[in-house]
Amino acid sequence: MSLLTMIVKGGWLMIFLALALFLLITLVVERTLVLRRTGRHVDFLTGRMKSLLPRGSLSEAIRFCEGFPGIMSSILKEGLLNHPSGKEEMEKAMQRKSRSEIQHLEKNLWWIASIAAAAPMIGFLGTVTGMIRAFMKIQTLGGNVNASVLAGGIWEALITTAGGLLVGIPALILYNYFTGKIDSLETKMESLAGEVVETLNRKEAQEKGGER
Repeated sequence: MSLLTMIVKGGWLMIFLALALFLLITLVVERTLVLRRTGRHVDFLTGRMKSLLPRGSLSEAIRFCEGFPGIMSSILKEGLLNHPSGKEEMEKAMQRKSRSEIQHLEKNLWWIASIAAAAPMIGFLGTVTGMIRAFMKIQTLGGNVNASVLAGGIWEALITTAGGLLVGIPALILYNYFTGKIDSLETKMESLAGEVVETLNRKEAQEKGGER
């Protein structure tokens, strides 16, 4: 029996599972591209800032962030602009900007979480309605059914459960993967932001010491 035939025998709820699978694939591709681009951006910016800040000026670093748009550069730019107000204000500015930018990374993840939770439930619902139909058929036949007829009705009902689990399990795994990836990126961004703050403060202290 072909896969298409099995899907058709699974009933109309298989349509919802197919749509959920299509949406899941679309979201996974979109989030993968976003997170991969953000990861490369953070890695490049880390190396660039380590070489730029110790020898360059604050305005030069700000111009670099403006010319290299991205999540991390916008966070650093916010902190660099607030550097004259002191270390504490600089850190607060980057934390505020970081919270709003992290929301961009988490965009659409709730859809993946919803698919992970809903797909198995849709599958169970299909199985329940399928079993109801099977037993209604048994009743209309007056109980004169053999094991083959009964087994056929049951396995058709179980197709939606299998379909729901086949969609829901990967969705759950992918949701956890993306969540962990975002946490890792957030840690990298916090580390870079902290290094920028410390580098600027150290450079400022050295300049003041030299003036004395």
